[in-house]
Amino acid sequence: MGLLAAGWRVEVALPHTGPLVEVLERAGTVVHVGSFSPFGRATLKPKGLLAFPFQLGASTLACRRLIAKVGPDIVHVNTLIIPAPALAAKLARRPLVWHVHEIMERPARLAQALSQLVGTLADKVICNSKATLAQLNAHSSKVAPKAVVIPNGVTSHPLRASTEVRKELNVATDRFVFLFVGRLNAWKGQQLFVEAAARILALHPRALFLAAGDAPNGQPHFREAFVEAIDSHQLGDSFRWLGFFSDTHALASAADVAVVPSLLPEPFGLVAAEAMAAALPVIAAGHGGLCEIVVDGETGLLTAPGDLDSLVQAMESLIESPERTKQMGQAGKRRQAELFSVERYQAAFLGVYDSLIRPGGAS
Repeated sequence: MGLLAAGWRVEVALPHTGPLVEVLERAGTVVHVGSFSPFGRATLKPKGLLAFPFQLGASTLACRRLIAKVGPDIVHVNTLIIPAPALAAKLARRPLVWHVHEIMERPARLAQALSQLVGTLADKVICNSKATLAQLNAHSSKVAPKAVVIPNGVTSHPLRASTEVRKELNVATDRFVFLFVGRLNAWKGQQLFVEAAARILALHPRALFLAAGDAPNGQPHFREAFVEAIDSHQLGDSFRWLGFFSDTHALASAADVAVVPSLLPEPFGLVAAEAMAAALPVIAAGHGGLCEIVVDGETGLLTAPGDLDSLVQAMESLIESPERTKQMGQAGKRRQAELFSVERYQAAFLGVYDSLIRPGGAS
């Protein structure tokens, strides 16, 4: 949106169709579908590894043809795991911005190879956090001189009245609500959240726990394990799993505290920044990009990653201190507005793009 408002022509290439196509076209961009393939789990299997060089070659040629057709001033690659557009940009001698949102630790050799590719090919490397940049730097000394950290920006939506949303969710006004929002997978920490809920409820029966999010397509075992954990702890109506829930801003209006208990380092931690925009204090695992979002003791609390006792202690300290909880929420809202706004995000990107095409300026 920011590029279009600044007068840039924007065309987007996607590996496959989906809801994003309609969103982008409605915004005024031209969308091209099917020019390349990303790395996936299948790529790392024996057949996938054998086919990968041919797949990468075909994807690179397709992207090269698309670049020739579009004639862009800048090629922006928006993920670490899609190298074909980057290779095509260098073949076409176009300035390349490589935007990295991932902390890839495994497979180690693949992480190293991709990091070195970023350092070699990119004219500018944009990372969504210092933690993401550190991971790239660990594998390639060429990244740092080209890199800039631009934290993600989130929109501050007007909050609905807590009483109104709680009525819709059938949540009593005197309950203290902890909110978890995230995909159900191996590392978001949803099982830890359930275990912490059981411990907290034994001490504070007025606590209530909301969880929103579902398992990725084709991985129903994460959903099944989550439901089993909820049932096994006999949490009853004090734990509500809502599945995929599009209006998470409404959930934030109903909550008192957001919990982000990620077991692995988050490259950024968008859920934490969105919670802060809603004036919620954030209890977060103290690693990765979350440490750059949450100020421990000021806008929330950082806990030892994967440590149940640490998480329970943080949750208990806030449920016992409602005034402190509100103060942290307001401090977090101010921090989000200052550091993680959409306006700041857009301005930073425009500065990078302009630096690559001067003296001609934006096109």
